[in-house]
Amino acid sequence: MTLTSETRDSRLTRRLLSLVALGLLIFLVGLIVAPERAWGGWLAASAGLFSLGLAGPFFMAMFALTRARWADPLRPILEAMGTLVTPAAIALYLTLLGSSTLYAWASSDAHGVSHNGWLGIVPVAIRQAVVLAAFVWLSRRMIQGSVRRREGTESEDAELLRSGLFLLAFAFLISLVGIDWLMSLDVHWYSTMYGVYLFAGTMVGGISLIAILAIVPSRPLTLGSLRESQIHDLGKLLFVWGFFWAYIWFCQWMLIWYTDIPEEASWYTIRMQNGWKGLFYLDLILNGAVPFLVLLSAGMKKKPHVVVRVAAIVLIGRALDLFILVTPVVVDRPPSGLWEFGPVLAAGAFLFWKVLVPARASSSLLAEAPLSS
Repeated sequence: MTLTSETRDSRLTRRLLSLVALGLLIFLVGLIVAPERAWGGWLAASAGLFSLGLAGPFFMAMFALTRARWADPLRPILEAMGTLVTPAAIALYLTLLGSSTLYAWASSDAHGVSHNGWLGIVPVAIRQAVVLAAFVWLSRRMIQGSVRRREGTESEDAELLRSGLFLLAFAFLISLVGIDWLMSLDVHWYSTMYGVYLFAGTMVGGISLIAILAIVPSRPLTLGSLRESQIHDLGKLLFVWGFFWAYIWFCQWMLIWYTDIPEEASWYTIRMQNGWKGLFYLDLILNGAVPFLVLLSAGMKKKPHVVVRVAAIVLIGRALDLFILVTPVVVDRPPSGLWEFGPVLAAGAFLFWKVLVPARASSSLLAEAPLSS
């Protein structure tokens, strides 16, 4: 790395960490002025950061099991994303400090909302300590294995075994995270598709971040140019996961609409009134309609600037999706956004500091990685 690039990285680090500090300052002030909104923003931001971190090892496992050699140059990016899991898990767990503000089951007068002991400060704290610790351990194992595989010190069979076990654990644990932290915000509402919905959101957000980091820095940050076929593959993944997210969104809505059970319909009722309706449908447009309509053509999937712009839109949509999942339960009407914006700003700046800077440092690794299609 040249002195110029080191200076540039140092300057970028200072700026990003300054934004992290600013976001945390806004959050701390929000705890005094509007604690419900501040904690709601913290929950949405930490859940989003956690899901983006998990997407790294998930796609490592998926690419390994499908023997997608075209994705080998993405390994340093996926490894860097995986390093987000530990700090994001800590941030998510700290949400328990504001549990009495966010969750009905955590208040001192919470009678009849414990769901037979499943919800409550002690059971949730113990269960999530185990779940989050498991995710941290699994993610570290995936990162370490990916590095060994890239260096040629691990066999393909070992990688396949590790990847398969990770995906099995991932499917179960992600549902527990979603149920305890997000679905329980409305203690009387439930959906059997909630875990799948969060899984789909994690994947569409993750592939969006991967596409941005893989394509945008390839020229100014010399991370190694991707072939047109590899950009096409990224575009296809973005298209498929966006369509899958929209499909799950529709299935959950259709089942609840068809059964017409008031306890289930309440989730949509809250988000269809008091000014939330526009944001509710905007969420569907950004995460589902945009990637489907724009990337439907094979030619559009091969254009780097198109894939990057769609990925950026979807990433914004992912943030809006988490905002819609959390905030309507906390406040009656769409807020101005300042106190919610603080944690999101801190999480976003931390994400790019934790992922982008290591990705820049790994430029030689990407350049040396096999580019077989």
